[in-house]
Amino acid sequence: MNMELMYEYVKTKDIEVRNKIVEDNIPLVKYIVKRVYNKGFGEYEYNDLVNYGVFGLIKAVEKYDVTMGLKFSTYAYQKIYYSIIDELRKVDWVPRSVRYKIKLMQQDVEMMEVSLGYTINMTDVAPHYGLTYRDLFVVEGTHLTSTDLPIYYAAENGEGPHDYVFR
Repeated sequence: MNMELMYEYVKTKDIEVRNKIVEDNIPLVKYIVKRVYNKGFGEYEYNDLVNYGVFGLIKAVEKYDVTMGLKFSTYAYQKIYYSIIDELRKVDWVPRSVRYKIKLMQQDVEMMEVSLGYTINMTDVAPHYGLTYRDLFVVEGTHLTSTDLPIYYAAENGEGPHDYVFR
């Protein structure tokens, strides 16, 4: 990075200089977004992640202290990365504990499928991980309808299948 631009920004706080620094560091943002995208956040729009990263980059430029002796890219990396993660957490309303349990379950199910040689239904395994059917639906991005709730409530509470005739 051009440190003269950074020194100029520190002195003048000129928005045009800040924007030039941001433009010069867009490749760093894209590099970080690729890493985040490949960590399992592929369901989010790539350009949204880039935008979140640019917000972090702007914060990094504004808060960077040239006297620290730290490379700007090293400092900015953390700001960009955590800006992306923070924004993802804001838009994700599934608790991290549920996501963690589902990730563990998926890994175990994959290992069992390889060793057993057949497909395992995750809804059958979910209760062993403390997950409800609703947790699985929410993580998959689907939702339950009002008619689904009694069925899954009965299944989660150990009630057997019932035949009801509605008149």
